[in-house]
Amino acid sequence: IGSHRPPPPRSPRRSVAKAVQDGMERLLRVAPYSYTRGHEAKKRVVPKRILAVSYGEPSEFVLIDERGEVVSFLSIFLVVSNNANAPWRESDKNKIIQYLQKDPPEVIVLGASGLKTRTLKEQLDKLVQECDTKGVLDRTIDVLLADTNVAYKYAHSQRATREFPRYSQSRLMAVSLARRLQDPLREMAGLCVGRSEDVLSLALHPLQGMLDKGERMRFLQRAFVNVVNEVGVDINLAADKQHIAANTVQFVSGMGPRKAAQLLKIIQTKGCVQYRSQLLEDRDITMFMRNCVWRNTVGFFRITTNTSMWGESLDVGQRYNDDGDIEMAGGGPLEGTRIHPDSYKFAKKMASDALEEEEGEVCLKRVMHPSKSHTLDELLLDTYAVHLEESGHGRKKHTLTDITAELKHPFADPRRLHHISAGSGVRAWELTKREEFNLIMGESDRETKGGVLVSTLKDSVAHVKVVRVICRGGREDQDPNQQQIPAKIICRLENGLTGVLESEFFGDTEQERKHFQSIVKEDQILACVIMGVQHETYQVDLNHRSSAIAKAENVNLADQSKKKITKVLFVRRNITHPHFQNVSRSKAMTLLGEMQRGEFIIRPSSAGMSMLSVTRKVYDGIFADLQIHMYEQPNKMAVGRVLEVEVVGTKHRFEDLDELAIGLLEPLGELDQKMIDHDKFTTQDAEAIKNKLREMKAAAGGRTTPYAFGFNRAQQGSYLLYWLPGSRTVREENVRVVLEGYRYRRIVHRSMTTLINYFKQHATDIMSGGGPPGGGRSERMPPPPPQGAMGPQSTWGGAAMGPPGGGGG
Repeated sequence: IGSHRPPPPRSPRRSVAKAVQDGMERLLRVAPYSYTRGHEAKKRVVPKRILAVSYGEPSEFVLIDERGEVVSFLSIFLVVSNNANAPWRESDKNKIIQYLQKDPPEVIVLGASGLKTRTLKEQLDKLVQECDTKGVLDRTIDVLLADTNVAYKYAHSQRATREFPRYSQSRLMAVSLARRLQDPLREMAGLCVGRSEDVLSLALHPLQGMLDKGERMRFLQRAFVNVVNEVGVDINLAADKQHIAANTVQFVSGMGPRKAAQLLKIIQTKGCVQYRSQLLEDRDITMFMRNCVWRNTVGFFRITTNTSMWGESLDVGQRYNDDGDIEMAGGGPLEGTRIHPDSYKFAKKMASDALEEEEGEVCLKRVMHPSKSHTLDELLLDTYAVHLEESGHGRKKHTLTDITAELKHPFADPRRLHHISAGSGVRAWELTKREEFNLIMGESDRETKGGVLVSTLKDSVAHVKVVRVICRGGREDQDPNQQQIPAKIICRLENGLTGVLESEFFGDTEQERKHFQSIVKEDQILACVIMGVQHETYQVDLNHRSSAIAKAENVNLADQSKKKITKVLFVRRNITHPHFQNVSRSKAMTLLGEMQRGEFIIRPSSAGMSMLSVTRKVYDGIFADLQIHMYEQPNKMAVGRVLEVEVVGTKHRFEDLDELAIGLLEPLGELDQKMIDHDKFTTQDAEAIKNKLREMKAAAGGRTTPYAFGFNRAQQGSYLLYWLPGSRTVREENVRVVLEGYRYRRIVHRSMTTLINYFKQHATDIMSGGGPPGGGRSERMPPPPPQGAMGPQSTWGGAAMGPPGGGGG
């Protein structure tokens, strides 16, 4: 009769979706940066000046104020070594000291991107100590490393271009780094502004690729809604500084993007909000924010004076009456708390009872002062709650408890100050040594079955260079030439890490170890297995035993005489760029499989040191590759000053990887998506498309010429136009995506519409020999078709492979 049944278990998809949401919430619940001064360990200070550094050519130093506005910036070409102990170049050091002296920051944050940023952090730490000693800074300020993923997305967004049209990508990244340290929730909410899907690029769970885009976005938005409503929104600041502070308003309960945009526009036009019920007094606002929406929303709005439109003589919850005098409005000081207007009467009663004073604005201000807040602890809330319930107000015990907390600490920030996985020793905005290592080196961790995190470098084969051979002395009666026996080998990995190979791992047997000791020398290249990673020292432990290498490469020891150990087909590069990864093509495709369409990875090329490769995700399971030829390389490991990419016979040149990404790879991705999203495109295989066209032809009595677009699975990065002129034979023609549009029959068409129009008007030219074949080198841009020139509409299948009336069909 009433037996309790446990809730049904979650489906695997929902479990992954919930894990993605939890991962997003962990990122959002990081508190804004603050610090302690002197011996006042309990009192935390919010900085008014934050300096962010984005390392590049040039490196950008950007200083922001307490509202997130850029105060100043410095561009400087730094000379930074991979050696963490390398000193400053004196000219660089002097320029930075002068900049710090002009407008001293209270914290420095550095984007972690490459081994050189580790050196730069060490140099900045020493510089800060020197500036403290010389009096340039009033204390030794923190120098922090930070993830650059969100900053990179901001730097390549339209909102960044609108705010700072003349800033470089590197400088824009520095702006975002500083703002994220200042308020992580506010800056990360910018990933969801408008129709942006940048938030999908965050790696939050290893299985997030099993979720479709809409499902992931829905759970990510839930994370923002949960945290934003816990933290609250300064509505006046959001309206006054919309480009910085308005990102979170859309996630307030009851709002959404459309209402948020309308509300902020009206507030900005009319001034500011002095008390919450003022929103219901404005006719323009009540047109879209009715009373029920206002009740859901208003408790999460914090009313402050953080706006340029606030009257100087007014406090929160005050207004001028008709006589020009100042009077209390709404809940007075309660407008700056989370207390809902429906509960103002309870808060006023509690304040009055606590101080034994008459209700009013003065009483509220006094009880909210830290020196008087202890009087609230003397109230008998249980008794008051019973009285309210008996009076018909419902159960209010929890409400009264929340009111007490708000009167003591109005809008206290619930976000965590400490790192979630590192105990109390690490602040929430700091990186653990493992996180720092992974960010700088571009590596990651995997979780074992026992729940232990291990580096993905572990158990992998690396080709290392011997930089130092440490020997021990032999016996006195030995030949002097034989006395120096290698006991330890110090190596350098291709990514810049230091490797240590101990003598016990020189070989499997004593004979192998002695043979290795006799031949090893500096500058020699060795194949070793990485046994472990020392995150703090950026050092790995190596194993040169043939059995370990064979196991790592999945080679059977019994067949070693017949098989050679698989070698890495590319040389790892120490290139600092958000889109670059030292991975093979197969690994790149695995990583891209979890990303959205249009994403790409730049990687080393097996064709040589003057080449790089790009793997683009066109569709799920479909990828396209491009080769980058590099010229004017400073050294064989560096990126060339001139980058050349050939796309369908046309060569394009760029100055750096950022320009290549923005000028070529992103436009190609957009053209791919326009093709795939077109109504005439289908993801079916060739045989299914042909059968569908034949069915459509037969259903129309042979009076139409049905057509459709699909993937050309035999040639990566290209498509096929299928069309049926007769009754059985389906013709196939190649369509290639190029920078200017779509190449079809030697002609580049600017859009899918012009391509389809051209095809309709010239479809039979190729059959009569009057049109060019689908190939060749010469290309021309077709003139725009005359107004209304859409070809013989009555003979074309309007519903070829998509909904009726779609896409120029």
